[in-house]
Amino acid sequence: MSGPERTLRFLNRKAEQLWGVRWSESEGQPCHRVVASRDGQGRPFCKDRCEIACLAAAGRALPSVEVEVGPAGPCAQWSRWTVIPIPSPRGGAPWIVHTATAMGRARQSEAYLHRVAMRSAALREVDTTFEPRELTPREDEILELLAEDLELGEIARELEISHTTVRNHVQRLTAAIGAHSVHEAVAMRLLNHV
Repeated sequence: MSGPERTLRFLNRKAEQLWGVRWSESEGQPCHRVVASRDGQGRPFCKDRCEIACLAAAGRALPSVEVEVGPAGPCAQWSRWTVIPIPSPRGGAPWIVHTATAMGRARQSEAYLHRVAMRSAALREVDTTFEPRELTPREDEILELLAEDLELGEIARELEISHTTVRNHVQRLTAAIGAHSVHEAVAMRLLNHV
């Protein structure tokens, strides 16, 4: 929680762990210096002139934000902040409560999916002869079921076709979109590239 003057007024144990700071060393410090968060491009998000505090002071809606916190590099963690303004009893700028949810696995999964999907795109750029084709309705249905994490046998039972027929559809659909594996095809679907 930060006060109207934009200094830290309270930090719970979970926030200490997420941000890698101690309350005893942070109390009363400017929140942008303590938290040192970054946006998706690695630029500082928390600054002396806090965008969230300005919106709160103007009585405007406060967006949830996703930021990277902690020291930059492999130890950094992603978190989603929901910000709640609390009117100051003395009037003026509000107090701001930041509720942070760690997003480590979700962010890692999204980054992984993006890398896998882009690998196919990069390979297609090298192979200038490749021309993707539109999926048939059945191939599209099977790719959607794969994206829902069904296995080939489950898809065969669901669609009342043989396991071999499902496997053949999978081979054709991966070739059609230029994916080199089922994982790439699913990543491309989940990222709306197919």
